[in-house]
Amino acid sequence: MRNEKLPLDRRLEAAKSAAPYSHPKLASVSVKSEDSPGSVTNNSNVDIAELAMFMKMSPLQRAKRMFFAIEKIAREREETEAAAAAAIGDIPQS
Repeated sequence: MRNEKLPLDRRLEAAKSAAPYSHPKLASVSVKSEDSPGSVTNNSNVDIAELAMFMKMSPLQRAKRMFFAIEKIAREREETEAAAAAAIGDIPQS
């Protein structure tokens, strides 16, 4: 793609192939509602301003933000599992 020693048609083909990875398209996101499983809510649940801000971040900033988001989800899951285990422990064994 950037190698000027290669023929132009080969460089253009490489650029076309790499474009989807270098410039990803914004995709529509469907979110299932917890209130009514199976239903799909409006796609406007994605905060476009927040997404735009995220896309303006450097790759390192994005990675950090994603890491902390995943860490938060893992922590919440552990708390939920601990609460479920405690609730099961409160049920008398027969």
